[in-house]
Amino acid sequence: MSFPVFNYFYPHLLLFLPLAMGALINNDYNDNNSNHIMSRSPTNEHISYDNTKDWPIKYPECVGNRQSPIEISHRQAIDIEAPPIWFGLYDVPMAKPIVLHNSGHTVQFQVPTTSLGRGRPFITGGRLQGKYVVEQTHFHWGSAGRKGSEHALNGRRYDLEMHIVHYDAKHGNVNVAKNFANGIAVIAVLFQVAKRLDVDQPGLEVILKNLKDVQVADTSVTATEIFSLGSLLANVDRADFYTYQGSLTTPPCTETVTWIVFAHVLPILRSDLKKFWDLKDSKGNRYVNTRSLQSNLDRNVYHIGHFTVRGSAWNFGGFIIKHIETLDNLHPMDEVFISKGQACALGSIQEV
Repeated sequence: MSFPVFNYFYPHLLLFLPLAMGALINNDYNDNNSNHIMSRSPTNEHISYDNTKDWPIKYPECVGNRQSPIEISHRQAIDIEAPPIWFGLYDVPMAKPIVLHNSGHTVQFQVPTTSLGRGRPFITGGRLQGKYVVEQTHFHWGSAGRKGSEHALNGRRYDLEMHIVHYDAKHGNVNVAKNFANGIAVIAVLFQVAKRLDVDQPGLEVILKNLKDVQVADTSVTATEIFSLGSLLANVDRADFYTYQGSLTTPPCTETVTWIVFAHVLPILRSDLKKFWDLKDSKGNRYVNTRSLQSNLDRNVYHIGHFTVRGSAWNFGGFIIKHIETLDNLHPMDEVFISKGQACALGSIQEV
């Protein structure tokens, strides 16, 4: 099948992309400007998952109307046409090693700048209005007798859930952004125990390799492996996800989060999952860090997946790609590119 419009404009698009990407990442986001949303702080140092019903005593917003996590039903989700998520700088290696930390209620790492020296990874697209810079990544897990995912998909909770936390760049840092509507965006990836792994998961392998060195609460380890944030999303179908408005799943339970929950569940070996189970809290006990499901309260959950669009105009961080005649699984990473087996005809692009 021939696409004359595409054949004409595609070379021009490739020439334009460096300018577009430069406009998106020309702000400097250094580690000194980073405030830790999930590190040991006065607001979450003493979190206990044994008494989550007591959270509202100190944090009233924990009984708000847009709490997370929730159960997501594909049948009840609203299918919409929207741009896919643009994963800017996600597949560029970090400028320095990540430092994995056991806070006593999760294991996490702050995301450093990339080796290009152009800032930290970011996302835009979907239902996001603007550019969201990554802050940190952490995990939630259960035990041998309890499922570990926070969200449920189609009536089922899974074994592990990873959260990649971002903040709206216009607010400067995460602690400011979390106080504004839609100030935070969190990507959630669910994992299910499998008997064997049929896919490579290089990012998760780095985390698993280093967990043995942070079994004790309030300990850290520097991972020596070359690492990119995108390696944690290896083999995830990034074009198929659910999104809704919710909250942080830990106190203060602030209701300013846009959730992006991938529909694709990744495999994990039981032996690897047990490495999370072996982590200790400040009392030296193994801990579970999943919050119970919260009421949906008639909130809309949207599904964005693989689709074909005609005559649309998409805004990626201030640049509109217009007159899309055919689009199937556009998967933009650090630059827009055409995936294998993809047919795309672009008409024009303009800056706004």
